[in-house]
Amino acid sequence: MALLEKSSVITGLNLRGSTPESFSALARSLGESVVYEIDAHCRQPAMVAAGCGEYYLKIPHTWWL
Repeated sequence: MALLEKSSVITGLNLRGSTPESFSALARSLGESVVYEIDAHCRQPAMVAAGCGEYYLKIPHTWWL
């Protein structure tokens, strides 16, 4: 991130996580100059089983628990 601060590039990151805290911690450490996308489209069985990716689409009310 420090290398990109000097450029005019807007950084976008695709995040994968299974708890709100995992997303919050990363956002706190990287700051507000980054565009964050929460990955809710990954269909990989291991990701869905871990409560990530398409899990959010199938059970959306659990992302904030």
